[in-house]
Amino acid sequence: MAEFTTGPTTVFVLADGMGSAAHAEAGAQAVVAAARDFFRICSRPLSDGPEAFRNDLFAALRARLGRTAAELGVPERDLSSTLLVVAVDAAAYLACHVGDGVIGVRRDGYAQVLSTPTNGEFANQTVAVGHLQGPDGLRLVGGPLTGVDAFLLMSDGAAASLHGRPSPEVPDGALAPAVAHWWNGLGTHAPSQVGVAVREAVNGPIRRQTRDDCSVVVAARVGIDLRKQVRGAQLLGFVAPSRGLRSRRRVASAWSRHGAEASTLRIARAVGLHPSTVRRHRNTLRALGWAVRGT
Repeated sequence: MAEFTTGPTTVFVLADGMGSAAHAEAGAQAVVAAARDFFRICSRPLSDGPEAFRNDLFAALRARLGRTAAELGVPERDLSSTLLVVAVDAAAYLACHVGDGVIGVRRDGYAQVLSTPTNGEFANQTVAVGHLQGPDGLRLVGGPLTGVDAFLLMSDGAAASLHGRPSPEVPDGALAPAVAHWWNGLGTHAPSQVGVAVREAVNGPIRRQTRDDCSVVVAARVGIDLRKQVRGAQLLGFVAPSRGLRSRRRVASAWSRHGAEASTLRIARAVGLHPSTVRRHRNTLRALGWAVRGT
């Protein structure tokens, strides 16, 4: 299960319920919701560093699992799930990783592995959120956004194709060329178009290599140069420049400037358009896959 939310802190979450767990899907949904809500309402800046979040994040995850287990009348071990999270605010990022899967990052233009899988005692075992004995079981990595503009989260099945095996030369393994292709695509195509390419790869050659879950979250920070007429039109959902494109550009620019949570009325006042027109353009931008981070 994967999800993302925008605001002052943008959060990307991916969870893979363990096949041995009787209620794996409910467990994955629980930890995704817990991580999403934790960062969405947290007022602490991510630049405070991983240790500032460890105890509270662990408590939030276990509390949500406990409530879900109580609601279903099952033990928490029946909700076993892995967890991969990346949170980004205006100045820093924070990643949390429990279990298998891989988190990747693009730093200074180069694809790198940010966090590798954590396996259990045997090769086919992994660690779940509900298995952790304390906050120290959370793998947390964070730092400034300087030079960082893209992230990748992938479950174990997708990692089988997109993450090369470690070697003496590349101890954390390398990310497949397809990852860079998707990241670059977000700078030249609407996210919905890149999503089609990702789904085709996941449902085709990637899935044929494994029986495990194949989930991928691809995220990149991009800027739309509104001065480039044809490219700007394509990115914003038009075949060619038009009067409608000019209005959509104004809405997109104001939405980004005022933040993800800005109301339709506020944007309408900023750009001089009727609220219904602004609402229509925002809905189209969301359908194209565009999201803005709050200021």
